[in-house]
Amino acid sequence: MNNKNNKNTFNNLSICSYNLLWQIMDYQNSNRFHNINKKLLSDYKNNILFNIQKVIDYYNPTIYCFQEASNYKHVLTLFNHNYSFKINKSDKEYMITIWQHNKLNLINSFKGEFEKGRPFNILIFFNKMDNYKFILINIHTGHEKDTQNSVINPIQKVLDKIRLDDTNLLIDIHRVIITGDFNRDINDEIRNNNYYVLINKKKYYFNYLKNKNNSNTCCDIYGKKFNKNCDTIIDTFYKPILVHPLNIEEWYKFPSSDHVMILAIVK
Repeated sequence: MNNKNNKNTFNNLSICSYNLLWQIMDYQNSNRFHNINKKLLSDYKNNILFNIQKVIDYYNPTIYCFQEASNYKHVLTLFNHNYSFKINKSDKEYMITIWQHNKLNLINSFKGEFEKGRPFNILIFFNKMDNYKFILINIHTGHEKDTQNSVINPIQKVLDKIRLDDTNLLIDIHRVIITGDFNRDINDEIRNNNYYVLINKKKYYFNYLKNKNNSNTCCDIYGKKFNKNCDTIIDTFYKPILVHPLNIEEWYKFPSSDHVMILAIVK
C-alpha cells in the first residue's frame, strides 16, 4: 500500500485506527517511562502526531478512530474544517472518532464502556457516497477472555437501549463496523465463533478483514517486538478486504505508540 506520490482521495469508505498510548501522549503526568528523558518522550509524542499527519497526507481516510487519546487537542490540530469529531471518555481514557463530513452525515452517537477506563463509542452515520445508513463502533476493550460477555454483550446492551428510546433510529442499517484495540486476536476468534449483534430482530454477523502481512500490531514503542494482533477492523458486510498495518511505510516513525496504526478500505 506504499504511496510515494500525492494524496489518494478515496471515493469509498476507508478507516484508520490507532491506539496512541496515553503514557506518551501525556508523558508529563505518567510514570511508566520514568527512565526515559522527557525530551525523548516529547519526540516520541511528536512521532505519533507525525504518523497521523502522514496518513492524512498520503491516504486521506474517511474515518479515523483513536484510542488512548490523551491531549487529544494536539491531534485535532492536524485536521481542518472538512472534518467533524466526537470525543468519548471512560475514567481517564479519552477516545476520538473523526470523519469527513462531506462524505458522512452523523445521525447520532452513543457512549459506552466495557469496564471503567475502557470506552466504546457507537456512531450512526449516513454514507452520502453510497446512500446507506451504517453503524461504526470505536472500541478499546479490556483483557477478559470471554469476548461474548465482555465485548459483544455490552455493545448489544447499548444498541437495545437505543432502539427502546427511538424505534426508528436503527431501521435500515446496512452494516455494522467495529474497529480499534480489541486486546485479542478477534480475527482468529471469528473463525471459530459466530459473533453478531441483533438489531430490529436481524442478526448482523461479523466477518474478519485479513491483515495484509499477517503481522502483529502490539506492543512495543520501538516497533521491534510485536507479539499480539490486537488492532483490526471487523465488518458485517463481507468483502475480501485487507487491513494494512502502516508501519510498512517508509515514513512511519518509531519510537512512538506501542501499537501500529492500521488502515482498511471497507467498500
